Amino acid sequence: KMISEEDKQRYIKHPYSCMYCKMKDSIQISDRWADFDMISQKITCYACWKSWTEIYQLTDIEEEEDVL
Repeated sequence: KMISEEDKQRYIKHPYSCMYCKMKDSIQISDRWADFDMISQKITCYACWKSWTEIYQLTDIEEEEDVL
């Protein structure tokens, strides 16, 4: 089954349930990759054993106070 745009948007708003079986708190985060301004991580649902990749992109930075 292909992930629909509607399913993607629902998951982005509520990323605590499986994209496929909708089981809450059943997802496990594994491998993470960083590439310039993007980070991705593999997610697996241990209830239905489906997996997908979350993609994060740098959108902003905040200045930190100097510690010295």
